[in-house]
Amino acid sequence: MGTFLFFSCDTTGSLYKQAETRFFQEAEYNGFVVTDESLTKLPPCVCKYLSNCGWVDKPVPETFAMTFRGEFSMNPDQGFKQIKSQQMNSLFPRNRIFKINNPLFSGVHRYWDGEAGMIIKILGLFTVVDAKGDDFNQSELLTWFNDACIIAPGMLPFIEGLSWNNVSEYEATATLEYHDINVSATLYFNESYELINFVTDDRYYADGKSVSKKVRWSTPMYQYVFDNGIKRPSYGEAIWELPEGPYTYAKLYIQEVTFNPNKK
Repeated sequence: MGTFLFFSCDTTGSLYKQAETRFFQEAEYNGFVVTDESLTKLPPCVCKYLSNCGWVDKPVPETFAMTFRGEFSMNPDQGFKQIKSQQMNSLFPRNRIFKINNPLFSGVHRYWDGEAGMIIKILGLFTVVDAKGDDFNQSELLTWFNDACIIAPGMLPFIEGLSWNNVSEYEATATLEYHDINVSATLYFNESYELINFVTDDRYYADGKSVSKKVRWSTPMYQYVFDNGIKRPSYGEAIWELPEGPYTYAKLYIQEVTFNPNKK
C-alpha cells in the first residue's frame, strides 16, 4: 500500500479529497444485512446492544462517514483546543481516513488495510507528530475496531478474525487478529444495553520524549440519540490512564453519520 503522509493546513481539503477518492475506489459493498441469525456469534450483551440500537434487518454499514466537533489536547501539560474533524471507515478492506482541523494545527490519520500513519503540523509548516510503524499499526487497528463498536456496530458480526468472551450480563471481551497483530478490548454496557465504555491495554502511547509503550486507553460514551432509525452516542471522550493519572485528550460531539455513502 502507498503511504499518505504529507499534510498542510493550506491543502487540507485537496489532500482529504485525494484520500477520499482512494477510499471509495477500494471500498467493497457486498449487500450484507444484519439478521437475528448473524447475531448468534456475538455475546448476549453485544446482541442486545445491536438490537437495542436498531441494527437488526438493516444493511451492514460496510462504509460510513462522520463529522464531529470538540476539544483536543496535544499533551497532558497543555489545555484544550477547539477542533473540527471528519473521517471515513470501511469494512472491506479495513480502511480509515481522518482529519482534524484547528487554526493553529492540523493533522491526518490514515489506516490502509493494516498500514497506518499520522502527521500533525503546527501552522501547516512544523511537524510535531509523525507516527508510523508496527506500534502505530496496532494502535490504529484498535482505533478502527473502536469506531466499529461505537458508530457502526452492525459491522461486528462480519469482522473476520474477531472472537468474543462473555464476561457478565453487561460486559464482554473481544479479541481481534489481523495481519499478525492480536489485540483485545473490553466492552461495558449499561442496563439499557448502551455501550458506555471501551477499554484496552493494547494501544501504544507516545509522548514524543520516550519510546512508545502500552497504556490503558478508554473511550467512555454518553448521551445516546436516535439518528435515522439508529441509536448511537452523541458525545464521547478518549482517555489515557497514565501513571500520574488519567489524561483526557479528546472530548468529541458527533454531528453527522452517514452509512454506506456513495454506494452504487
